[in-house]
Amino acid sequence: MSALLKFFIILVIVGLLALLMMIRHRRNAAATGGDSNQGEGEFEIVPESVSKARAARALPTKGSENATHRLAPPVVRKASRAEATDDYPPHKDLDWTILIELPKSVVLDRKQTLAILDPPWLKSNRGAIIHGLCLATGKWTYVSASDATEPYSKLALAKSLVQGPLDTPSLEAMLSSTGKKFRQFPGTVVSSSVPPAEAVAKSERLLRLKSTCDLQMMVQLLPPSGKSFDGREIWDVMYSLGLEWGDMDLFHWTNTTDCGDDSFFSVWTSTAPGYFLPESIAAGDIRVEDLVFGYSVPRSAAPAAILDRMVTAAEYSRKRLGGELRDPTGAPFDRIKSQAEVWRVCRTLEAAGFPPGSESALRLF
Repeated sequence: MSALLKFFIILVIVGLLALLMMIRHRRNAAATGGDSNQGEGEFEIVPESVSKARAARALPTKGSENATHRLAPPVVRKASRAEATDDYPPHKDLDWTILIELPKSVVLDRKQTLAILDPPWLKSNRGAIIHGLCLATGKWTYVSASDATEPYSKLALAKSLVQGPLDTPSLEAMLSSTGKKFRQFPGTVVSSSVPPAEAVAKSERLLRLKSTCDLQMMVQLLPPSGKSFDGREIWDVMYSLGLEWGDMDLFHWTNTTDCGDDSFFSVWTSTAPGYFLPESIAAGDIRVEDLVFGYSVPRSAAPAAILDRMVTAAEYSRKRLGGELRDPTGAPFDRIKSQAEVWRVCRTLEAAGFPPGSESALRLF
């Protein structure tokens, strides 16, 4: 298989993984009421214990040797107080917000709010998340969440600045239409966090930042010429390192901290279908033409340290399985070049106020 073809296959797999990650994040948003498309279908959440039990029924969940010391837990940044709270206002850096301040004599419950800001109106304005300031707690919540506290003394419409291009006329029309919606409550004050034109300019800056910093760091392990990797051997190597099979049917080094992505890095393959099923591995039906170790740099709790650990894991796998390490273009993996790329992204994100692994970075990427 040519290097160009392998590169194309990896791009396809990365695209599929991005889609699966988006689905997972949309599922989580729906669970908390944070989805701008009100009323969409829910996704089934499989508990981690179920995945572990499934793996244990098919294959050993302890490696033939203990190599877990090779993956020393990285030091990660602590979640800020704002990230750890149960207060859910619009995001000041990533949302354009229309604030609806009701007169003191008026409070609205969830049903009343959704009747005014109904799905057809939201759709006509290309979506927004409805937040409500709970009168009893003084905290913001997602109005669309079925268990959201109510009633509300203030409302806010949050429109993402990074979900696609915005234009000034549309935002101006939405702001005007919102004001008309609440004329039935004299004394209501409707305002925006920043003027529409300023929001559009901010959105363009954020989209450029997202484009230049959305780095997926990957290391590809290719087998010796004419050979492939056996599923059972892969399984043993992964569990020897301390990785576990789970989410999206991939292997993961699980992140147990409260900062960054759910996994420090994951392992998949460009061999279709791109993931691993323990039952198929147990039956001897899995042989793959590569292993791909990867993680999202901006979503990582400790990007530089994770790169070091991931390469260590890939090297250990190479010694156990054979083969050679390559980058996504098919060239020999260059650790120094990759580290420089990681630091470039980290510096850019820090300067922009989106530290890798932070709540803001997770929202942006």
